[in-house]
Amino acid sequence: MTNVKRRLLVYMRKMMLTCEEATYMATKNIVEGVNLKDRMNLQMHLAACKHCRKYYYQTRLLTNTLRHHASKAYKQNAISFRLSPGEKSNLQKLISNTIQSP
Repeated sequence: MTNVKRRLLVYMRKMMLTCEEATYMATKNIVEGVNLKDRMNLQMHLAACKHCRKYYYQTRLLTNTLRHHASKAYKQNAISFRLSPGEKSNLQKLISNTIQSP
């Protein structure tokens, strides 16, 4: 291996997030957003790691679903944000089907 290749690999390893850092960054990106550098590092890690990609997909799906139902309940002027048993069952089926089918 040439010296240039070796230096490039060392540089890439320094740039690459660990899975722990990537899951933290993924959650932060979904909830509040991250800066361009962090977003690029996250995308680089997600491109290489199928486990973190799955975590990111599932977390984004769950967050978006909960936001949708919370805003729906808020628009209906609901005092309680509790789901009815039927709504809870439908939500569980939706999440289960979506996670199994990507």
